[in-house]
Amino acid sequence: MKAPAFPTQATWLNTAEPLSLEQLRGHVVVLDFWTYCCINCMHVLPVLQRLEEALADQPFHVIGVHAAKFDQEKDAANIRRAVDRHGVKHPVLVDSDHDLWQQYAVRAWPTLILVDGEGKIFDQISGEPQFEDLLRRVSTQLDVEKTRGTLAEKKLEVVRPDEDAGRVLSFPGKARILHAGKPDEGNRIAIADTGHHRILLGELTVKDGWPQIASLEVIGSGGVGRQNGNFESASFRRPQGSALLGDTLYVCDTENYLLRAVDLNEKQVRTVAGNGEIAGEPDWESALNTPLRSPWDALAIGDAVLLAVAGSHQLWAYDPAAGRVFPVVGSGREDHIDGSFCEAALAQPSSLAYMGPYVVFADSEVSSIRVVDFKNDQVFTVMGRGLFDFGDEDGPTNHALLQHPLDVVAHPSGLYVADTFNNKVKRIDLEDRTVETWLGDGGTQALCEPGGIDTTEDFLYIADTNNHRVLVVRIADREVRELSLPL
Repeated sequence: MKAPAFPTQATWLNTAEPLSLEQLRGHVVVLDFWTYCCINCMHVLPVLQRLEEALADQPFHVIGVHAAKFDQEKDAANIRRAVDRHGVKHPVLVDSDHDLWQQYAVRAWPTLILVDGEGKIFDQISGEPQFEDLLRRVSTQLDVEKTRGTLAEKKLEVVRPDEDAGRVLSFPGKARILHAGKPDEGNRIAIADTGHHRILLGELTVKDGWPQIASLEVIGSGGVGRQNGNFESASFRRPQGSALLGDTLYVCDTENYLLRAVDLNEKQVRTVAGNGEIAGEPDWESALNTPLRSPWDALAIGDAVLLAVAGSHQLWAYDPAAGRVFPVVGSGREDHIDGSFCEAALAQPSSLAYMGPYVVFADSEVSSIRVVDFKNDQVFTVMGRGLFDFGDEDGPTNHALLQHPLDVVAHPSGLYVADTFNNKVKRIDLEDRTVETWLGDGGTQALCEPGGIDTTEDFLYIADTNNHRVLVVRIADREVRELSLPL
């Protein structure tokens, strides 16, 4: 089948000029139909990066086709930020109206369409591909093109725009207050400087009534990797949430698919769970031999660490004493189903926080706030409904809508939600069962896809992800200040 042509008026990212299949004659092309909210799509990106590196000298290109799920994902500026945030280097065509999606008869995210040197579709993969299998398919086709005499003699050069640089923070994903219940003075904050692949650990003080960072430790070299060692040599790959248990800070090393333990006394980092893979048979007796699919947040609970494992649509537990990691909540099916731990279905859980005797979490792909009742082995929903029930509506919790929230925190005045794709913070009044917009107007200047939120008695701390900053908000009057970092 001949591959449908790219729309001539399409918006392109990561290339100085639009591309066409005619320009790519003689090349093998992988079209990656994706949307930036989707954890499975995120899992594909490093596979494609490896493929591009392996075939860097071959007439081969990857082209992303971004076909949005959420309204927020239709805007080219937001897609550009996501491309930057995830380190995507290949060209991306914006297909917000799903025109190309429909022409290629795509049915799900992610889907890869493989196009040969004559502009014909020769293969298709739905779901997460294995690198070795994808490399084999593309390499085989390159050999076919060479035998046919249809292989381009020279690879088409794609000129990419210059990248932004020099930010103090880069796409901070989470900001965690480490001693819940303590005042800001003498507390500590762990900031996931996600785009810089490191954790910033700050000592908080109060000056003129506002929290400030008195001193700051940098955990991680800033390079991409999974190296253990001291704070200067250790490396991460886009870390997210963290939790303090004793003198150890447990860090979700999200895109390395690992859980890392940071010894704050010895100033050493080591891997304690995950084998760096997202597929394969788990070894329930060994945390280090068990695949961990994109752990996104952590919460110390007793002598264990609870994990929001977004890629498995489950909550897991890590037992440091036994060296084991295992699922606790959720069947693994991506859906919105309440009930017992084994029957409940979650959809990309992205945060964890205490709410009295319960644990509350943002279930991002179903735009819901949900609660775990460990005493009664139950999951129930505070607000939200299903995979395609999203929007920006305040009011009663049974009618209000969120859009891909990534965090929630409990405070005596209610639940504060990082309503990420609405560029807002919303407050849920648990007594009245109502939802209100608490901060942000939906534009990107006040907040831009905030991914993290935490609280002390008097202040909220917000990881304003796409604005590359952490904000402090006084709860009493909603005055906002940026948290200055002594870097």
